[in-house]
Amino acid sequence: MSKDSSLNSRQAPAGGYFLKEGELADNSSCDFFSCIGHSIFEGKHSTTYKFGFLKSLLDNLFDGEWCGERYVIDLKKISSTFTTIYWNAVAINKIPQMPLVKGKEASGVTKAIADILTNNPSPEANFESLSQRSQEMIGRRVSDVFKRYVVGAFYYDTQRYIYGFSKKSGILWLNKRSLDFLAAHKTLIDQVNYYEWLKMCEKILKYNNLEPIPYLSTKLEEITNRVNLKPFKEALERDCGGNAVCFYCGKTLRKGDCELDHVIPWSFIKSDSEWNFVFACRSCNSSKRDSIPASEYLDLVEKRNKRFNLGGHDMKALGRIAMHNGVKGGWKPKKG
Repeated sequence: MSKDSSLNSRQAPAGGYFLKEGELADNSSCDFFSCIGHSIFEGKHSTTYKFGFLKSLLDNLFDGEWCGERYVIDLKKISSTFTTIYWNAVAINKIPQMPLVKGKEASGVTKAIADILTNNPSPEANFESLSQRSQEMIGRRVSDVFKRYVVGAFYYDTQRYIYGFSKKSGILWLNKRSLDFLAAHKTLIDQVNYYEWLKMCEKILKYNNLEPIPYLSTKLEEITNRVNLKPFKEALERDCGGNAVCFYCGKTLRKGDCELDHVIPWSFIKSDSEWNFVFACRSCNSSKRDSIPASEYLDLVEKRNKRFNLGGHDMKALGRIAMHNGVKGGWKPKKG
């Protein structure tokens, strides 16, 4: 263990910002609500980074894998979501993420985005609509800030009880207790986080003497919504051998009637992963909406994923977790 990772929360320099790694503390008797609440309600927030980080972690919560007793998530995935959030918030929706204090520079992410907008002609588009080259360039700039300031800060704020991390290895890990807590209360934590983030953005607008932003709460909540699923359609078609029939009703899919459905709804798992996609007809996709399909369809998805090496996710378990969070379950296609 390095010197940095052995530091306790009181010893960590600058609120944990510069830690290179940190071990997950013994959380066997941890009050997780109090731990998360301390960061959301009482932690020092000079920027909105901690809110953006928590959302990014929750959005990627089910894209990890077990390695022994560690549930490991790639930091690149979390950083990618963080980048999307801040590009769409700052560059597209013009939502300031830090008070303009005399004598202080803008936040690192805001400064990086401003530099990119200055030096690149007309790149103001939703992040996923940018060219691959632009996405990679923006990702590198924002990732530098993310790794240097954000990961260790939230780790420190939550007293080392939620996750451990290693910047060198590029991973963040949870144990069963912290994973179970975040999964069981994901929707509640997400909404509380959004509310406090929204309040801070409104305070920043007022502090900076800026006009209120219309529909600010909606813009913030939908900051990572996809506008184009075509690349994911192409990937699923390539990896699973076509899109001839609707996964749910078996109807032959003709051009214009083939849609992509999140099996566990986007409203709960806000990440686009092949293991959670199926091809569906327009009727089934519209009828299912934000519901979880009946267990027989979850079984079929799990078998498909194993057959095409798309991961070993326990779809029924994910369905139960989503329903525990208030998502409607048991949907079936209409007969006939």
